[in-house]
Amino acid sequence: MKIGFNKRQSLSFVWRAAARMVVITMVLLTACKKDDQVPPKVSLIDPTGGLPTYSYNEGIFVKFTANDDGGIARWGVQLNDASGQIRFWSNYIDVADGPNSIERTYSIPLDDVHWPGGNYRLSVFVVDQSGNEGAAFKTVRYFEAPLKRDKVVVLRNTFPASVIKVDTLVNNTSTTTVSEHTLNFKLAFAGSFHNEVLLAGDTDGKLLFLDGESLMAVNELSYPNPLNGAFFFDIEFNAASQTYYVSCRDGLIREFGKSGQLRGSITVTDNYFPTDLVVGEERIHAVLIPNAGASFTPLLAVYNRVSGALLSSVPIEGIEHKIVPHEGTVILIAHDMVTFEPQLYLQYPQQFNVAGLSWLIGNTRVNSIIPVANGFHAVAHHASGVWLYRFGTNQFFPGSNNGITATQLAFDPLNNHIYAVSHDGIHILNGLNGQLISSIPVNGPSGVVVLMNK
Repeated sequence: MKIGFNKRQSLSFVWRAAARMVVITMVLLTACKKDDQVPPKVSLIDPTGGLPTYSYNEGIFVKFTANDDGGIARWGVQLNDASGQIRFWSNYIDVADGPNSIERTYSIPLDDVHWPGGNYRLSVFVVDQSGNEGAAFKTVRYFEAPLKRDKVVVLRNTFPASVIKVDTLVNNTSTTTVSEHTLNFKLAFAGSFHNEVLLAGDTDGKLLFLDGESLMAVNELSYPNPLNGAFFFDIEFNAASQTYYVSCRDGLIREFGKSGQLRGSITVTDNYFPTDLVVGEERIHAVLIPNAGASFTPLLAVYNRVSGALLSSVPIEGIEHKIVPHEGTVILIAHDMVTFEPQLYLQYPQQFNVAGLSWLIGNTRVNSIIPVANGFHAVAHHASGVWLYRFGTNQFFPGSNNGITATQLAFDPLNNHIYAVSHDGIHILNGLNGQLISSIPVNGPSGVVVLMNK
């Protein structure tokens, strides 16, 4: 018997065969996609060179190529600063039709005044149709927005009312009162990045955050004081994280962002409280003092700045300790418990082969010390005025002694001016040689800050 297909049967067979082929093709394509684990190859064309440099208000012109056999889906450009913080991200940009190769350009604006200077990592990310990501990287150098000295603020305590008067210097010749605040004042700090003045009370456990323009309070924080003595001891500012670090009598180093946003805290060793601080990019050095009645020795402790973990601690001597940043580490100054003579006796972590500051003899308590120009520090001590001193060499700048008995110092890096607070006024010194430029009579000044803005 002859067997055959009619036209209708033939057409049905063809359609079934075609459908099976479509299914098989889709399965094969899906399998290929799943098996594709090769990321796109990305090549940077621009920027080029060893270390391309850029300045504030410029732009980084980025040009790259990318290739992938499975097709390119999207790409993006990112910029991270030296601490790893993402400063710019373009978001992913889709590529139409999934081509196997692309060439693209992008311009990153450098117009944010808050970006710190330093080495940045430029990254170009490219993703293929299977989700594999390829990347190319380049290190570039960025020069930050220039600082601008906005104002010099003079702080005055009035007694017995505990009212702090906030004045500003006018043309470095006179002062004018801008605002008043109820505060038993002890410390002050001006944050360049936040355009703020931070005031700390003495025994009342108050922090006041003042707006840098109006000098009015934008936030007030208050903490219970476990003892009748001082509650706050030091205020430091870290530019990389834009964070204030405040040492407190209740055993915490508190961390604040703009206008007092609490970001965290570090709890120090039991039965101790932190006093003087130095905050670096990676570490915090802190002097730890035993609580009243505790028979312990003071410590110099080192903490990881990000995690707060205690890295090390060493016993130290003396009283009224001051930590000074010096060549990537710190120097510790303490005063003899009987004579109050300052002793430069420890460079952490190595011992320092100097018995004392040879030019600071007798009962000469160091009141304030700050880094200034050309590797010198300005040292204000009780007996013989403000000197410019270079640590590690035991040298002072000849003729820098000006005879001013200052209780607190501040430095203006733009004009190389040192502002020294004494009982009768504010004295402006040349930061290069320590010589007196001018004096401004002020009734009862207790602090001065130089407010640097961007």
